[in-house]
Amino acid sequence: MLIWNTFPTASFTPADLVLGQSDFTHYQANDLDQDDTQDTECSDRTFNYVTGIYLYETLLFVADNNNNRFLIFQAQ
Repeated sequence: MLIWNTFPTASFTPADLVLGQSDFTHYQANDLDQDDTQDTECSDRTFNYVTGIYLYETLLFVADNNNNRFLIFQAQ
């Protein structure tokens, strides 16, 4: 999931933050050790099929469908 601190006004504006992976180049679901292989367990920093997001004040709720959970992130 990519996050921009300000709304982009041009195409291909790089994101400021990525959630669900340790960096902008890895993309495999539940890749705990970032070796580009999906692991069987999840952690608080990995996703597996996000199906919804909801923003309430300074909280971001993420529905992580295949891990059967919701994660809550506090804005910084």
